[in-house]
Amino acid sequence: MSKTSRPSSDSFWRCERCNTPNPIASYLTNCLGCGAARDSFIESRTEPTETPAPTPGVTQQIRRRRMRLLATTIVYSAAVFLASTMVRIVGDSWLPSLLLLLSPRWLFLLPAPFLLFWAWRLKRVPVAAMLVVDVLFVLGPLMGFGVPWGRLDPVQLDGPVIRVMTFNRGAGKVDVPRLSRYVERHKIDVICFQDFAADPALDAYFDGERWYHDATRSVVSRFPIVEELPRPVEHNLDKNRYTLTAFRVRVKPPNGSDFVVASIQLPTMRHGLNRLFQGNVEGFRTQAEWWSQEFTRLVDIVTEPRPTPVIVGGDFNMPIESNAMYSLIDNGMFISAFEQAGLGWGYTRPSSFSWVRIDHILCSPDCDVRQCWIGPSFNSDHKSVIAEVALPASNPDADAPAQPAQP
Repeated sequence: MSKTSRPSSDSFWRCERCNTPNPIASYLTNCLGCGAARDSFIESRTEPTETPAPTPGVTQQIRRRRMRLLATTIVYSAAVFLASTMVRIVGDSWLPSLLLLLSPRWLFLLPAPFLLFWAWRLKRVPVAAMLVVDVLFVLGPLMGFGVPWGRLDPVQLDGPVIRVMTFNRGAGKVDVPRLSRYVERHKIDVICFQDFAADPALDAYFDGERWYHDATRSVVSRFPIVEELPRPVEHNLDKNRYTLTAFRVRVKPPNGSDFVVASIQLPTMRHGLNRLFQGNVEGFRTQAEWWSQEFTRLVDIVTEPRPTPVIVGGDFNMPIESNAMYSLIDNGMFISAFEQAGLGWGYTRPSSFSWVRIDHILCSPDCDVRQCWIGPSFNSDHKSVIAEVALPASNPDADAPAQPAQP
């Protein structure tokens, strides 16, 4: 039996008995490992270097990591889909869904960077692609990213085009110089104010000859205010469940028929959220029911039969995805200006780091919203909302104007 095998390298030959590699040299006639004799000269050749195959244990460990990554990604995708369904379909009809409406939905983005890094480390391209789709879904439908699809089929109206702003002044001191410059630069025609605090500088600006206002300065207009409509009965159950406010006027533009402007403010859900964080679920439910009751009263007020177009601006204290809010749009009673012609998320509250849009401009369906965007906060805790609205050309059945309000 041969004691050596054919050499497999330019620099050594391998012993058949003990598999020891031996240098090729004339003075080495025996194996250095076991001493077996080398029978004859063996031509050398190169032995290809082989990558050692992974051990079964390592393979199973990688497979388990990939399975955990896939399972985690599936759970994350399901959570994103469920949250979007709750926001878009369930709305405020279920308390957990209502809480989601009022919460920062960008929180759903937080797991994505870690999962993407995990997928990159394990070289799982399909899983990474799934995560990218999830991120886009969060940024889009879940967070309420708006695209002005309504402008693809614009309505041609021959009436005046006006710009309306709604702005909750908040409890702070409004930056009046900045507000006035913004109003002049963007040619704002009508402003709906909410929350009232003494501000002589702001009152002085709107007391000028170019502006008209109602008795409470809730609505200011460059056009004459020809009538102040009756205010709804206000009632407060307690310090947290306060009444809605609605200030309505009829405005007469110089080159068209009159239209109604309403500045409204609904009860806040902040008190209910504070109770929920204290463990008082029933308190949160009670506050939500109070908001719903007041919203029902508001609908009766702003939808009462009138022959003129209606523009409603205000702090609704609820996102547009609310079932109650969306019912006005879905039933064709009103158009949401930002949903019609806005681009982006359109968040208005809180102003420093916004995560929810609770300030809205609504228009009756005989109007056409040309543009809508979110303006500055001017030191308030709310950002402003501005819409450019085209009105019908004429309205011969409109009520006869009353005595104009004092400018």
